[in-house]
Amino acid sequence: MGGVSYLLDDLTNGPDAFLNDGTIVINGGSAPTGQYAYAYFTGPVAGSGAIDVTDGGVYVEPASPTAFSSDETIVFEDGKGLVTLGSGELASGLFEAQMENFQVGDTIDLGALATTVSSNDVGVVSLFEGVSLVGTLNLARISHTDE
Repeated sequence: MGGVSYLLDDLTNGPDAFLNDGTIVINGGSAPTGQYAYAYFTGPVAGSGAIDVTDGGVYVEPASPTAFSSDETIVFEDGKGLVTLGSGELASGLFEAQMENFQVGDTIDLGALATTVSSNDVGVVSLFEGVSLVGTLNLARISHTDE
């Protein structure tokens, strides 16, 4: 039976931030069926690194808004990735990470209700509930296949 390790939070990395200037690989390829490998972030994430997601997910703790540097990049690798934003995370405007290679099968759980999507800037998706802005996501590159 698996458990959760909170290795990437403000309790283990100090109050300033978890510094990621490298690459964090989340690969659940060997996990039992129906289970994912997750990275749980419960404090600020700074730096200019990447988080590669294959058969796994990134969970941003809803307990308090978490600053995710705009220089961080979450890379969806296989169409089986999941990013879960805690309640209030999107609206806080503090989740600024870029997301690359989002493709069919990947999921972004907003932690908020959004009924309308618009994109006026390249790579920036604005999410609305009615006429109220819920938040924005930075999708640097979206994967597509030509059939």
